[in-house]
Amino acid sequence: MIEMCGLVSRAGRGLHDEQVAFSPKGVSSVAVKGLIATAHGDLMDHLGLKRKFSSQLPPPPQRNLKRSHEEQINAGLKMYSKLFNIPPQKVEDIIKNDYLVKRDVFTLKPVLDGRLPHSVFMMAAVLKTLRDFDGCSKVRFEGVQVLDDGWSKPEIIKEVERLVRDMNQVDRWNFADCGWTATNVEGLVNGFKAPSLSGQNQQRRTCDRVSLAGNNFGGQDEAGFLLADAMDSVWPQLRALDVAGCNIGLQGMNRLVHRLSNMGTIKLQGNQTDARWWQWMDRLLENNTAVEKCGLGARIESASGESVVSLQRLLSLQDLTVLDLSASVVTSATTKVLEQLLPERPNLHTLSLAHCDLAWTDLSSLFGVICKTNKSKKFTLDVGRNPLFDSEDSIQSWCKSIKDAGESPMVPFGIKAQGLLFRDATLQRFLQPLETTTCFNELNIKQVCVKRENQVKELEGLSYDAAVAKIRPEVASEQSCLALERVLSNNQTLIMLDVSGREVQGPGLDDTNMGGDSTSSTTGGASVARRIWTGQSTGGFGQRIWMAFQGLTKNNTLRMLSMDHNGFGEQGMEKFAEAMKANKSIGVVSCDGNDAFTYKALQAIEAILPPVGSSMVTSVQPKSYPNMFKGTMEEAQAQGYNSTLSIWTFKHEEIQMHMAVMSKNVMRLLAERNRCELHAREAAKGSEAMLADAIRSHEAAIQERNMYFDTYERVVLAIQENDRRTLEAKSRV
Repeated sequence: MIEMCGLVSRAGRGLHDEQVAFSPKGVSSVAVKGLIATAHGDLMDHLGLKRKFSSQLPPPPQRNLKRSHEEQINAGLKMYSKLFNIPPQKVEDIIKNDYLVKRDVFTLKPVLDGRLPHSVFMMAAVLKTLRDFDGCSKVRFEGVQVLDDGWSKPEIIKEVERLVRDMNQVDRWNFADCGWTATNVEGLVNGFKAPSLSGQNQQRRTCDRVSLAGNNFGGQDEAGFLLADAMDSVWPQLRALDVAGCNIGLQGMNRLVHRLSNMGTIKLQGNQTDARWWQWMDRLLENNTAVEKCGLGARIESASGESVVSLQRLLSLQDLTVLDLSASVVTSATTKVLEQLLPERPNLHTLSLAHCDLAWTDLSSLFGVICKTNKSKKFTLDVGRNPLFDSEDSIQSWCKSIKDAGESPMVPFGIKAQGLLFRDATLQRFLQPLETTTCFNELNIKQVCVKRENQVKELEGLSYDAAVAKIRPEVASEQSCLALERVLSNNQTLIMLDVSGREVQGPGLDDTNMGGDSTSSTTGGASVARRIWTGQSTGGFGQRIWMAFQGLTKNNTLRMLSMDHNGFGEQGMEKFAEAMKANKSIGVVSCDGNDAFTYKALQAIEAILPPVGSSMVTSVQPKSYPNMFKGTMEEAQAQGYNSTLSIWTFKHEEIQMHMAVMSKNVMRLLAERNRCELHAREAAKGSEAMLADAIRSHEAAIQERNMYFDTYERVVLAIQENDRRTLEAKSRV
């Protein structure tokens, strides 16, 4: 009753249910309950949320109150935050940054900006708000963490159960990578079993998809048993189940695999296996001939050197679009089966053989079949995390494969080769045939690692995983970066290119006394200083990658470019901005983690974009700005501005890091100014000049910090305006 009416102490309340005992005189308890239910219904109507309880009293007059989905959720979050005494700033953070309602999907996003994960109380507020919301049919919590192992707390498990119980309209649930345990899975399943308490006898919508990928169940069987039983009891029509990377025990997997039937998506890799695995997979495919996407990989050899999956079984899958055999023992028998499968399955658009200990010589024949038979620009071959080019034979085979593919017309496709290890000279040989090939429309060589010459002997003969554990990558040479520049200049089919490195987390900056907020670790009000994390980069081409940017001035086909974590700095960002002024094709850019978003670099970016006029963020402004550009995309291009760059999301942590450094400098100069003022009051010799210098330095630092944020805001707005103009131009076609 307390929860229904919002009757709580000023100190807030706990998460457990609370009840009120009363002895009515002259009034029946049913009547009292009806009055309370009606009052609660009125409150929900006012907030634009759904009623939970039926009432025998006449319904109130309908209000002409229409609220957007965001307004409904914001109202619920604010209401429950008061119940749990959550600081208002924490609520504003989640409203502004952490959730999204779009196309019938509610998404709670992982916390960014260096803030700590959500507290238990905040998560409870989100779950309770969502229970009252009926504006979505899909719920996504992927990657969302809760402080202090909060997902495992009984109160949160119970709230998840109630969430599932009450949201009858939801048919897709995603709790991947949340740190769940088997107890959380039990709460999820129990929610489907329990009848709704809404009193409206709503029929539950059939559950279509469940994703629990990435939750490590520690090799225990219980999660597998729970999911297997749910297939019979509450998910008889489930079409998609993703438990990849869950480390479910062997017996749990045995029971689960044999309960799956008539599925459309099955992802099972990354769980406990034994020698029976491929027998189980054969039986699984026999029971799921309508499967469209399947991930079956396991580090288990097939019997007698045969293919891990038979051609007959694969040909029975008429609707197959994604076949993921990553982390499997792939022999020549398996690649031959795939060579026979591909011409018969033109709708297959993704084949993953990542992390299978393959050299390019093992794949060259399969690659040739793809080049000859592929009819779809959406096809992608994933061969990442393999020792593809550890031998001279392999790099020669690569060059021959690309040459042979260019001798006949073909439909370009995508290739993912993430995490490859190269000697620098081999990297150059890998890039050289890409200058003129027409094989690919997507090239993803993210997290390339260049071997140090003094470490080559040490890494020789090691497995891929062992080599990755030992390697100390070095920056790619000038020759390799210039080889990439020639690819950008000459290749005419690449639409997407990813040459990112990898982030390595480093120590953080404490934003205490810099205007940072606080968060709760155990209660609604306890505060902890926020940390702004600064990452270091490794892998990728490294600092010299800016030497490749000149190639962008000649490229007119590339649409998406990702080059995160190469560490090319302020100078590299200026070179990139200069190249982008001439580029007429790239619309999507990602280049976080390069220590590049300095004030000077942001000014260089702003200079190539159509101006947006003066911002009004700070009180310290330069004397003038160009007026806001109001022309079309074509007119912007005619005036020399970049008019295509329309999606570039800056990583908040990096911007905040620069702001924090400048704020520290402001505080340091303020302390110096105060010291000089003290000397001036004591009439120390020469103190007036020192004080004047200190005042100028302090005020200049404040202005620089303000102008940095101002420039950042204008850059973001200018990119948004480019996006608007691009959409407007497309609408005219």
